[in-house]
Amino acid sequence: GRGGPGRGAAGVRPFARGPGRSRRRRGAAGAHSAARGVARRAAAAALVGFERATVSTLHAFCRSALVGLGMLGDVGGRGAATASGRDRDDIVRDLLVTRLAADPAAFAVPGDADSRDPEALEERLVDAVKRVLNDPGATLVPGAPSGGFGRRAEPGAAGAWAGLVATVVAELRRRLDARAELDFGQLVARLDEVVGDPDRGPVAVRALRERYRLVLVDEMQDTDAVQWRVLHRSFRADPERLGPPAAMVMVGDPKQSIYRFRGADVHAYLRAKEDADDVRAIRVNHRSSPALIGALDLLLRGATFGSDLIAYDPVTAPATAGPVLAGEGGDLELRWVPRYPSLVTDGKFRAGRSDALVLEDLAAHAVDLLRTTRTADTPDRPGRPLVPGDLAVLVGSGDEAEAVVAALRAVGLPAVRPRAGDVLTSE
Repeated sequence: GRGGPGRGAAGVRPFARGPGRSRRRRGAAGAHSAARGVARRAAAAALVGFERATVSTLHAFCRSALVGLGMLGDVGGRGAATASGRDRDDIVRDLLVTRLAADPAAFAVPGDADSRDPEALEERLVDAVKRVLNDPGATLVPGAPSGGFGRRAEPGAAGAWAGLVATVVAELRRRLDARAELDFGQLVARLDEVVGDPDRGPVAVRALRERYRLVLVDEMQDTDAVQWRVLHRSFRADPERLGPPAAMVMVGDPKQSIYRFRGADVHAYLRAKEDADDVRAIRVNHRSSPALIGALDLLLRGATFGSDLIAYDPVTAPATAGPVLAGEGGDLELRWVPRYPSLVTDGKFRAGRSDALVLEDLAAHAVDLLRTTRTADTPDRPGRPLVPGDLAVLVGSGDEAEAVVAALRAVGLPAVRPRAGDVLTSE
């Protein structure tokens, strides 16, 4: 083709004459054509073979691996308990009602009204149980802020809380065992036990490496210590004794791991990164405008997120990317709630009391955007006024989503909340 290897090869001797030059041209063109044919066949084979690849969550992989290992996996006919959320909620409600009936202040924390509210306690208890079930390495520590309270609990209340969480987990697993089911955390723990066993482990690992030659782990930051240990033992560790490691590609963003989604452990991500043979980063953001990237760079340059090893990494946007919106307002806006006297107690800002103000400001800002802002003109189409469907609000919980929907509807804006089920109880 024009500009291809054939022209480059012919141009090595620009003053050549006679049949030799023609033969060199034909030979180079033929080699180029053959190479393109090989590439096309390889691409076609990859597209056909891609559908035969195993694509699953880590929990589904663990179950598939255990079943595939046969007696080594020792799961028999057990399945994953995808419906255990109903059992969990029933157990939580029954045990909490029984405990509060005996002592209404069993979990009370001074200054925390929700610690005496049965509905708030139920929500916290469900969240704590989810964390334990989805993180086999989780440890309940009386007195720790992560034990279900927003602040450090009193020793008595913390101990009672940790005991109640452990009781719920034990009862749930008893019911699952009676039905020959495993929860998702148990699937990971079982495979961890198998690949780490001094007798069964080497045989199991060799079988997994033979079956999975290439392993791609997406959202690596959502793993915890036990999950990373399973992946490392199965595909990376001790190649001299366990056989050649699998080709393993891990994709993740450590800044997301600080939110501990599904019990994610940022230290597990950092250990995985340290173990990698090669580390690459995406330096171009194709989702945001250059102006927004510039504003974020100005705001976050030099920032770290929980560790000096997790720093803000500046990126660029394609030069061809134009503005997304036209109208007043900056590319990045920060909004904050002033320290009104009604929001301060004993010199401390009580964030919970500001919720109503935040929702009121959110609704007013949404109305203002829809009245004053347009999408920017592009070479393909002219700009247009924003419509409600252009706006999205990110929240931290289902309750916040309901509150946002109510606030937007109160000012006449149509708002909906997507309902995709509970990701913590899904595969």
